[in-house]
Amino acid sequence: MTDDRRVLVTGATAGIGLELSRQLAAKGWSVTLVARSQADLDETMRGLAGSNHEAVAVDLSDREAVAALVNQIETGRFAMLINNAGGTRFGAFASLTDAEVARFFDVNLVAPARLSRAFMANPPSGAVLVNITSVAGTVPMPGNAVYSAAKAGAQMLAECIWWERKDGALRVMEYRPVSVSTGFHEAAGGKPLSRSGAGVTAEAAARDILDRVEGGAQFVQAPMPAGLVFEALRRMLPRRALLALLGRRAARAGYLK
Repeated sequence: MTDDRRVLVTGATAGIGLELSRQLAAKGWSVTLVARSQADLDETMRGLAGSNHEAVAVDLSDREAVAALVNQIETGRFAMLINNAGGTRFGAFASLTDAEVARFFDVNLVAPARLSRAFMANPPSGAVLVNITSVAGTVPMPGNAVYSAAKAGAQMLAECIWWERKDGALRVMEYRPVSVSTGFHEAAGGKPLSRSGAGVTAEAAARDILDRVEGGAQFVQAPMPAGLVFEALRRMLPRRALLALLGRRAARAGYLK
């Protein structure tokens, strides 16, 4: 790890991103927080340990605004970039508007790809790129089609980047949350597919991510036993059977309304 302890975190004011920002600040990192709401950024900044933090209000679905953030990353010499921001709305694919389809692809795939590429342009020695994806990119999630497709793309992106840079100065790590208690599902209009009590807190997920970063982990990481269960289902069940299983659970969770 480089001695330059500057990190940029997207989606930094809620859920895993908020906990990552808090824990990184407590460890002595200078955190650049990125989120849509300036008010939420200001509130988060007030609660961070240490100093030399920065807040940048950017809507990652706004490609012109992202271009300015790309420039900041290219010139900022950050030691770590954590692409954490994400969002979705549950519903049958045909129920989404064109604007929603574009927005969710931009937030979950296009913006992380652009930021990753900017970070790769001139990383300091020991730099770390962390892309937080989702188990929804590993197995198909009916009622969450755009998010699932975007996260699958993000996973492929992380794997390709890892291979391209595995012998260089940049370390790449992908983290696939399964069920984290953040309010993400409720905000999207449904509830987690995992059984009640199976999820972990955002604080625990952030701690796991940073433990893996500090331990030198790279490539694809399975963050909790539930991730192994989904991977086993993907490998063992015929695709149609897997879709039927997840489609029924998605319907019960309110994804297909």
